[in-house]
Amino acid sequence: MKEVKKSSVTPAGSRLILASVAAGCAAVLLLLPRPVAPLSGPSLSLSDSELGTLNTFPSADVELSEAATGALSLYRQQGEVEAGAGESREDFASRARRLEEVGTQLSEDDLNALRNHLLSKMIPALRGELGAEEENALLGSFPRVLERYGASRDGETIAPPWVLRALFMARFHHIFRLEPTRDFSEAEQKAYWGWLALYSEGAPAELRLGAANRLEVLGQDVAELRAWLSYGQEDYHRASGAYFDLSEATGSIRARNHALAAQALLE
Repeated sequence: MKEVKKSSVTPAGSRLILASVAAGCAAVLLLLPRPVAPLSGPSLSLSDSELGTLNTFPSADVELSEAATGALSLYRQQGEVEAGAGESREDFASRARRLEEVGTQLSEDDLNALRNHLLSKMIPALRGELGAEEENALLGSFPRVLERYGASRDGETIAPPWVLRALFMARFHHIFRLEPTRDFSEAEQKAYWGWLALYSEGAPAELRLGAANRLEVLGQDVAELRAWLSYGQEDYHRASGAYFDLSEATGSIRARNHALAAQALLE
């Protein structure tokens, strides 16, 4: 009668089995419904070609016409006042009227040349390479804008250059009382509205939701963005509904768990 040998498992085999069981248990746990608060929103999607365009800054050798040079002088005055102690309401209103007049009278070529001239100096100014007087004239309150919209922290810029570029261009247009995203390419609009919606925690809720609407017009899927913004604004009823809708539409377990987290805060 033959003796049947018992099979044995080597230590390495035991570890493999235990690891497989642990991984299986972890997978099951991940599938179980449980409330998980969203810690971050979706990412902004830009193609390599769009990023290449956005990271291109004009040359410093921009020739300005007489009209553009006069507009530059007004722009610099505005920057000096913003960076300084301020001025009387009458002086502010007077210069605002002049800036608006210049903004409507400048030709497209002059406006673009002036904007490019200033863009070429933006990064050196932010780095503190041009001297305080020149930086105040060029940037004005722009450093404070960057802090407010989460693009800088403690005086150090944290947003990528292409975001700084879009925000600076919007400020330039605003100074001349023009639409902030005037003549923006689609990539520039995505950079501008995307940063405001996704990363500008200090911006008003209405502005961020409005920016999300602009992104949707540009063809971006903003369902998760709206859900995340609603959660951050403690509108948990809207957030739970939006995350549940997203989960049903995409099968996302993560969105389902975010919806449960928002729902739990309603109870």
